[in-house]
Amino acid sequence: MGSEKIPAFKGFAYMNIIIFTPSSHVEKLKQKAKKLKKELGISHHEALDQIAKQFRYHHWHHVTEMAAITAPTEEAYRNGVLVAYDFSDISDCYMEESPFVEDDLAMYFCEDQLWQAYLEIDDDEDPEFHDLPEEERREYFADDYGRFAILRFTGADIPQDVEYVLKLTREFTFWPPQFVWIKGNIYNTYGAPVTGSNGELVGVRY
Repeated sequence: MGSEKIPAFKGFAYMNIIIFTPSSHVEKLKQKAKKLKKELGISHHEALDQIAKQFRYHHWHHVTEMAAITAPTEEAYRNGVLVAYDFSDISDCYMEESPFVEDDLAMYFCEDQLWQAYLEIDDDEDPEFHDLPEEERREYFADDYGRFAILRFTGADIPQDVEYVLKLTREFTFWPPQFVWIKGNIYNTYGAPVTGSNGELVGVRY
């Protein structure tokens, strides 16, 4: 039984390997364990542990631990709000007072949508980009979007529209986020104007 590729990264808060474990992956593992139990005639618990080990987990409890770590990110992506900034556009001192926290797991949920957005680069902006092999385009993508910090909204009242998200972010950073996600939908906000307290225009990205 082959193993699928599962993303993992070094989690500084836990000083160990954190395995990205969304709810859909947990369900797939449960289905594989159910099948293994029937094939080998072993207990449900044994089957869960064996399947977990095939996918780089130590045991089934390790799966549930990783799922619990992934859950807040998944909830924010599917039912809440995420915002993406270039690291140079945000300041740690202001972030401490904001309702947003940096989320290292968010890119796993957002990467496919960011890739699609990247593919929409205008031919006039970079006429040779679309003629490059996908591998090279992926390298450019990794260089450009690898500088992103994705933040998760942690407030009680979840914003329902992009304008309100931008209003919240203006309280802790001058530039708006480059992308906003609301309930899994991505919005390109790179060119959103920066306005002052009186609504006057004070900055625009080009």
